[in-house]
Amino acid sequence: MFGYYLKIAWVSIRKTPLLSLLIVLTVAVGIAASMTTYTVQYMMSKDPLPGLSDRTFQIQLNSWGPEKPYGYEGDEERTTRHITLQDAKNLLAAKQAPLQAAIGEFAEFVYSEDQSFSDGIGTDIRTVTIDFFAMMRVPFLYGTAWSAEDDEAGTDVTIISKKLNDKLFGGVNSIGKSIVIGEQQYRIVGVLDDWPMLPKFYGAPFEAYQPTRDVFVPFFNQIRRELLTRSELAFNCWKTPADDSIRAFFNSECVWIMFWVQLDSPSDRERYLNFIFDYAKDQRRFGRFLRDGFHKMFSVEEYLLNEEVVSKDTKIGVWLAFLFLIVCLLNCMSLMTAKFHSKAAEVGLRRAVGASKQNLFAQFSCEILLLASFSAVLGMLMTLAGLHFTKSAYSYLSAELMTMDVNMVLATIGLAIIATMAFGLIPIIKAIQVQPASQLKSQ
Repeated sequence: MFGYYLKIAWVSIRKTPLLSLLIVLTVAVGIAASMTTYTVQYMMSKDPLPGLSDRTFQIQLNSWGPEKPYGYEGDEERTTRHITLQDAKNLLAAKQAPLQAAIGEFAEFVYSEDQSFSDGIGTDIRTVTIDFFAMMRVPFLYGTAWSAEDDEAGTDVTIISKKLNDKLFGGVNSIGKSIVIGEQQYRIVGVLDDWPMLPKFYGAPFEAYQPTRDVFVPFFNQIRRELLTRSELAFNCWKTPADDSIRAFFNSECVWIMFWVQLDSPSDRERYLNFIFDYAKDQRRFGRFLRDGFHKMFSVEEYLLNEEVVSKDTKIGVWLAFLFLIVCLLNCMSLMTAKFHSKAAEVGLRRAVGASKQNLFAQFSCEILLLASFSAVLGMLMTLAGLHFTKSAYSYLSAELMTMDVNMVLATIGLAIIATMAFGLIPIIKAIQVQPASQLKSQ
């Protein structure tokens, strides 16, 4: 019977092609607008470390000066998201977390040994300690992370992105080869595979949706070689460094390093927080940490919320897009009412020869289902086109942000079918209420 109803539905659609096309287009446009917007918001809000984000924490230490606080959040004193080099070294040496990563950065020109300095690409370089790669579950295409000895000594080794490897070495295995950073050769020990982490919570909030850095070098290599680009670096100082040198900056109370730890379980948070407060008490004996308390640990989710990585404008945009979808569906319902109203004579005749209301409801539901299926396919194609346009318009953002995963594909198809069926119920119910006698008399 279902097959027979589908056959009748296809005949009916062919009888009213323009009206049917308008219904399909109206739903598809609404679906595309809402799902394009929602896909971006969904990808922006994904858990970047599934299964680990509740035991991965960003550390904030209140080493600010005694005269005034760094700032306020409401009535509460707030701290910076960065810490000093001295504190980063001390926390790393304490080894109170199974995995701990100090994260810095600088900017420099990068090029291959076969190129000249003028061919170099100016790029921001990420500096990290070795645990960063295990903590963030970084995938490697070739090689692996540098050794613990290279990490501690700050050796001239590097890990590059797949994109840079394709550009400089044609995509071949480049382990053992070198690139030049500034004027110094760095031996490649690893090439990153595709790494679609979103949002990239480990750096500055404004970088959360930007592509992964192309070059990583050991954090202590940056310190040893005194590599710093103040114009590109986010830092704050409550006390002026002793002089203008990079060494003086490193030895100062300026905060510029992100510090993350990964614990064995979420319950270890209290233990590590107690360690931080004990550490602050120790530092006070050396004349540092003169402000009381306000040392904090943020889980990944808490950090993203605290830094408002997903803006409120994005959420408002999703609501507006879904309101637009409802408007489209209301228009679709009007079109379907007109479509089924024209079937009054057919309904009267079918009822007169013995068809029940249930039979007619099932038949018309099949017609709506067929229209909903067409709308789902067209809506999906238009959503993909919308994401492609968005990707082109916002090329400075990570391309993964405008990509649909399996969940979003199923959600798009399901939403199109369910919404069309739901808004088609009233026109169907109205259509099957036609009295056979009135229609036969009018013929």
